[in-house]
Amino acid sequence: MQRIIRSGLWLSTAFLLTLPLKAEILLDWSEVDAAVGSGANHAGLVIDWNDGSAQDTLRWSIAWDQTPGSVADLLLALEVLDPRFDA
Repeated sequence: MQRIIRSGLWLSTAFLLTLPLKAEILLDWSEVDAAVGSGANHAGLVIDWNDGSAQDTLRWSIAWDQTPGSVADLLLALEVLDPRFDA
């Protein structure tokens, strides 16, 4: 029984990760700090640092032509394109 429940939870999580998300919900494109790259594909990245004394948020719009291999590839490309980001 536990195996069935674990499998069901895993499948539910996998399903949620494959749901399409609308960028308008996740990121207001008018509030982007910097746009990097060029191409037909677009993604938004928001990093929010909060150390308790100040809250700092950086927002990027990332564009590319080829299909990225992973999120790590996008982060490495961002590191090259924007000196404020150091992966």
